[in-house]
Amino acid sequence: MAMFKSEALSCVGEFVWVLKDAVVFRKPVLYKHPPGAITWVTLVEPTTKKVLTEASRSVSK
Repeated sequence: MAMFKSEALSCVGEFVWVLKDAVVFRKPVLYKHPPGAITWVTLVEPTTKKVLTEASRSVSK
């Protein structure tokens, strides 16, 4: 969804992530979350493989 710059500037402190082709996992995939305020988490290879496997088994929303 597009937004005009004037609208965006009025949203101070409000942030929205728009997710496309989101997948709801039937079974959650556990991962190790580092301490502190982290925006992105780099997954180790075995966890990435579990995520990809679960994504292929799950349903797109």
